[in-house]
Amino acid sequence: MIHLPVEIWRRILFHAIEVPDLFMKDLTPVTEISSAIGYWKSERTRSALRRVCSSWNDFLASYDGRYVQISDIIHGTVPAAQLARALRINLMYCNCEVCYWF
Repeated sequence: MIHLPVEIWRRILFHAIEVPDLFMKDLTPVTEISSAIGYWKSERTRSALRRVCSSWNDFLASYDGRYVQISDIIHGTVPAAQLARALRINLMYCNCEVCYWF
């Protein structure tokens, strides 16, 4: 049995959850819908990988809250502290009355 160094496993895990069109700069423009779909697909992959073992869970937990929508913070479903960890923040509000008055 061959054991890979931790650094290689971390790179593999990072690439497994990467969403290039969402988090990379200077790419061709993508629609908000397509980037959100890619993000949620990567979140499902990340969730599955976190269940493999505790060391994978610990590493992938550092990527919690990569994408934060301001409307989720206004509604209280995401804590405002997640803004400091977010790699991308969506400033679009939803059409509800709470966001309208905010």
